[in-house]
Amino acid sequence: QAVSYGAEFVLGDVHTIVPESNETFTVTYNTETITARSIILAFGLTPRSLGVPGEAELMGKGVTYSTAAVADTLHGKTVAVIGGGNSAIESVNLLADIAKQVYLVHRRDRFRAEAVLLEKMGQRTNVTQILNAELKQIHGSTQVTGITVLQGADKVERVIDLDTVCINAGFMSKTSFLDGVV
Repeated sequence: QAVSYGAEFVLGDVHTIVPESNETFTVTYNTETITARSIILAFGLTPRSLGVPGEAELMGKGVTYSTAAVADTLHGKTVAVIGGGNSAIESVNLLADIAKQVYLVHRRDRFRAEAVLLEKMGQRTNVTQILNAELKQIHGSTQVTGITVLQGADKVERVIDLDTVCINAGFMSKTSFLDGVV
């Protein structure tokens, strides 16, 4: 519908939006700059990064934010899921059917997920819960080989050998370029 009224779609990352005195906006995206009378802000969501060593370097090499997208490659593998909400528990339940072993690493002592998902997870024999823990590092050079977690109040370090890390730590919108504009 928008195209029928003259809208043009372009793909890119917006870097700045500057309101001008003549009631227009200057928008800079990729290497282009355009002027617009109106802007519709329609943000998608970006998976929340944990910012731990190895995460960015091993993205697509055993680090994923979408369990469903890589599930077919995880048959018989050892996998860690990071998180404690519905998405994380759904990932665990999906993986428990196909993976050899699933570790669930959660920073709290209880989950925020729905009871029905937790009940299903509780019936799985190949799921190990690691609670009150935070991911410290993802290991590997060309492929994930393991993780280090810090567990408990005394931060006991634990190294776990595995093949894939599925990060389910929520989502965020990339809106920092709008500070002071909206």
